[in-house]
Amino acid sequence: KRFLILIICVLLLTTTFSYAPVSASSNSVIRVKISTKNKTSINIKVDGEYTIMEEPSIPVPRGSYTISVTSGNNVRLRGPNIDKVIGKSLTFVRCEYKGSGNNHLTLNGVEHGNINYLGNFVFTVSSGTLNVINHVPLEQYLYGVVAYEMSDSFPLEALKVQAVSARSYAVKAMSSS
Repeated sequence: KRFLILIICVLLLTTTFSYAPVSASSNSVIRVKISTKNKTSINIKVDGEYTIMEEPSIPVPRGSYTISVTSGNNVRLRGPNIDKVIGKSLTFVRCEYKGSGNNHLTLNGVEHGNINYLGNFVFTVSSGTLNVINHVPLEQYLYGVVAYEMSDSFPLEALKVQAVSARSYAVKAMSSS
Protein backbone atom coordinates (compact mmCIF):
# COMPACT_ATOMS: atom_id res chain seq x y z
CA LYS A 1 0.00 0.00 0.00
CA ARG A 2 2.77 2.43 0.89
CA PHE A 3 4.54 1.66 -2.38
CA LEU A 4 1.35 2.44 -4.33
CA ILE A 5 0.91 5.72 -2.45
CA LEU A 6 4.54 6.62 -3.18
CA ILE A 7 4.03 5.95 -6.91
CA ILE A 8 0.90 8.10 -6.94
CA CYS A 9 2.74 10.92 -5.16
CA VAL A 10 5.61 10.76 -7.65
CA LEU A 11 3.17 10.80 -10.57
CA LEU A 12 1.34 13.76 -9.09
CA LEU A 13 4.53 15.69 -8.55
CA THR A 14 5.88 15.05 -12.03
CA THR A 15 2.51 15.70 -13.69
CA THR A 16 1.50 18.75 -11.68
CA PHE A 17 4.75 20.62 -12.16
CA SER A 18 5.09 19.89 -15.86
CA TYR A 19 2.25 22.36 -16.55
CA ALA A 20 2.17 26.08 -16.04
CA PRO A 21 1.08 26.82 -12.45
CA VAL A 22 -2.67 26.93 -12.04
CA SER A 23 -4.37 28.31 -8.97
CA ALA A 24 -7.84 28.66 -7.61
CA SER A 25 -8.90 30.41 -4.47
CA SER A 26 -10.87 28.61 -1.80
CA ASN A 27 -14.01 30.47 -2.94
CA SER A 28 -13.71 29.39 -6.59
CA VAL A 29 -16.86 27.77 -7.93
CA ILE A 30 -16.79 24.63 -10.02
CA ARG A 31 -19.61 23.59 -12.34
CA VAL A 32 -20.43 19.89 -12.31
CA LYS A 33 -22.86 18.34 -14.78
CA ILE A 34 -25.03 15.74 -13.09
CA SER A 35 -25.88 12.77 -15.27
CA THR A 36 -29.67 12.45 -15.48
CA LYS A 37 -30.12 9.56 -17.94
CA ASN A 38 -32.00 11.85 -20.36
CA LYS A 39 -34.88 12.39 -17.96
CA THR A 40 -37.73 14.77 -18.66
CA SER A 41 -38.65 14.89 -14.98
CA ILE A 42 -36.56 14.82 -11.80
CA ASN A 43 -37.72 14.62 -8.20
CA ILE A 44 -35.75 16.64 -5.69
CA LYS A 45 -35.89 17.21 -1.96
CA VAL A 46 -34.98 20.60 -0.54
CA ASP A 47 -33.52 20.29 2.94
CA GLY A 48 -32.41 23.77 3.86
CA GLU A 49 -32.80 27.33 2.71
CA TYR A 50 -32.96 28.02 -1.03
CA THR A 51 -34.40 30.69 -3.29
CA ILE A 52 -35.23 30.63 -7.00
CA MET A 53 -33.10 33.14 -8.88
CA GLU A 54 -35.63 33.60 -11.71
CA GLU A 55 -38.57 34.03 -9.29
CA PRO A 56 -37.24 35.29 -5.93
CA SER A 57 -40.77 35.93 -4.64
CA ILE A 58 -41.60 32.20 -4.72
CA PRO A 59 -40.93 30.62 -1.32
CA VAL A 60 -39.00 27.35 -1.35
CA PRO A 61 -39.78 25.60 1.92
CA ARG A 62 -38.26 22.26 2.82
CA GLY A 63 -39.98 19.47 0.99
CA SER A 64 -40.23 17.43 -2.17
CA TYR A 65 -40.52 18.95 -5.62
CA THR A 66 -40.73 17.77 -9.22
CA ILE A 67 -38.88 19.60 -11.96
CA SER A 68 -40.05 18.73 -15.45
CA VAL A 69 -39.91 19.75 -19.11
CA THR A 70 -43.04 21.35 -20.59
CA SER A 71 -44.23 20.87 -24.15
CA GLY A 72 -42.70 24.27 -24.95
CA ASN A 73 -39.27 23.17 -23.64
CA ASN A 74 -39.53 25.26 -20.50
CA VAL A 75 -38.80 24.18 -16.93
CA ARG A 76 -41.76 23.56 -14.64
CA LEU A 77 -41.60 23.40 -10.84
CA ARG A 78 -44.23 21.52 -8.83
CA GLY A 79 -44.21 21.14 -5.06
CA PRO A 80 -45.83 22.31 -1.84
CA ASN A 81 -48.27 25.07 -2.86
CA ILE A 82 -46.55 25.64 -6.22
CA ASP A 83 -47.10 24.59 -9.81
CA LYS A 84 -45.38 27.06 -12.08
CA VAL A 85 -43.60 27.18 -15.42
CA ILE A 86 -40.44 29.12 -14.62
CA GLY A 87 -38.92 29.57 -18.08
CA LYS A 88 -35.90 28.31 -20.01
CA SER A 89 -33.93 27.74 -16.82
CA LEU A 90 -34.55 27.26 -13.11
CA THR A 91 -31.81 28.12 -10.63
CA PHE A 92 -31.94 27.05 -6.99
CA VAL A 93 -29.64 29.34 -4.99
CA ARG A 94 -28.43 27.99 -1.68
CA CYS A 95 -28.79 30.62 1.06
CA GLU A 96 -26.35 31.14 3.87
CA TYR A 97 -27.64 28.79 6.51
CA LYS A 98 -27.88 29.96 10.10
CA GLY A 99 -30.07 27.19 11.53
CA SER A 100 -29.36 23.71 12.71
CA GLY A 101 -29.62 20.60 10.59
CA ASN A 102 -28.91 20.18 6.91
CA ASN A 103 -28.72 22.64 4.04
CA HIS A 104 -28.58 20.67 0.83
CA LEU A 105 -30.61 19.57 -2.14
CA THR A 106 -31.18 15.87 -2.93
CA LEU A 107 -31.61 14.68 -6.50
CA ASN A 108 -33.63 11.48 -6.62
CA GLY A 109 -33.25 8.78 -9.24
CA VAL A 110 -30.40 10.24 -11.26
CA GLU A 111 -27.63 8.01 -12.62
CA HIS A 112 -25.82 7.61 -9.28
CA GLY A 113 -28.94 7.21 -7.13
CA ASN A 114 -30.33 9.61 -4.54
CA ILE A 115 -27.50 11.97 -3.62
CA ASN A 116 -27.29 15.06 -1.42
CA TYR A 117 -25.54 18.03 -3.00
CA LEU A 118 -24.27 21.33 -1.70
CA GLY A 119 -24.23 24.51 -3.76
CA ASN A 120 -26.57 25.99 -6.35
CA PHE A 121 -28.40 24.12 -9.11
CA VAL A 122 -29.29 25.17 -12.63
CA PHE A 123 -31.93 23.12 -14.48
CA THR A 124 -32.22 23.75 -18.23
CA VAL A 125 -33.81 21.94 -21.18
CA SER A 126 -31.75 20.53 -24.03
CA SER A 127 -33.25 18.37 -26.79
CA GLY A 128 -36.36 17.81 -24.68
CA THR A 129 -34.51 16.52 -21.58
CA LEU A 130 -33.29 18.14 -18.39
CA ASN A 131 -29.70 19.23 -17.91
CA VAL A 132 -28.61 19.66 -14.31
CA ILE A 133 -25.51 21.67 -13.39
CA ASN A 134 -24.32 21.91 -9.79
CA HIS A 135 -22.40 25.14 -9.02
CA VAL A 136 -20.44 24.39 -5.87
CA PRO A 137 -17.43 26.00 -4.15
CA LEU A 138 -14.27 24.05 -4.98
CA GLU A 139 -13.48 23.03 -1.40
CA GLN A 140 -17.05 21.77 -0.83
CA TYR A 141 -16.82 19.86 -4.11
CA LEU A 142 -13.79 18.04 -2.72
CA TYR A 143 -15.76 16.88 0.35
CA GLY A 144 -18.03 14.90 -1.92
CA VAL A 145 -15.65 13.75 -4.62
CA VAL A 146 -13.03 12.33 -2.25
CA ALA A 147 -15.69 10.46 -0.29
CA TYR A 148 -17.16 9.13 -3.54
CA GLU A 149 -13.79 7.98 -4.89
CA MET A 150 -12.44 6.37 -1.71
CA SER A 151 -13.76 4.89 1.50
CA ASP A 152 -12.86 6.55 4.79
CA SER A 153 -11.35 3.19 5.75
CA PHE A 154 -8.38 3.96 3.46
CA PRO A 155 -5.20 5.21 5.18
CA LEU A 156 -5.19 8.93 5.91
CA GLU A 157 -2.23 9.54 3.60
CA ALA A 158 -4.06 7.89 0.68
CA LEU A 159 -7.06 10.16 1.31
CA LYS A 160 -4.75 13.19 1.34
CA VAL A 161 -3.25 12.14 -1.99
CA GLN A 162 -6.74 11.69 -3.43
CA ALA A 163 -7.74 15.17 -2.23
CA VAL A 164 -4.65 16.76 -3.80
CA SER A 165 -5.19 14.81 -7.01
CA ALA A 166 -8.90 15.70 -7.23
CA ARG A 167 -8.22 19.38 -6.50
CA SER A 168 -5.44 19.53 -9.08
CA TYR A 169 -7.66 17.91 -11.69
CA ALA A 170 -10.57 20.26 -10.90
CA VAL A 171 -8.38 23.40 -10.97
CA LYS A 172 -6.85 22.33 -14.28
CA ALA A 173 -10.32 21.72 -15.73
CA MET A 174 -11.53 25.10 -14.43
CA SER A 175 -8.60 26.92 -16.02
CA SER A 176 -9.23 25.34 -19.43
CA SER A 177 -12.87 26.39 -19.58
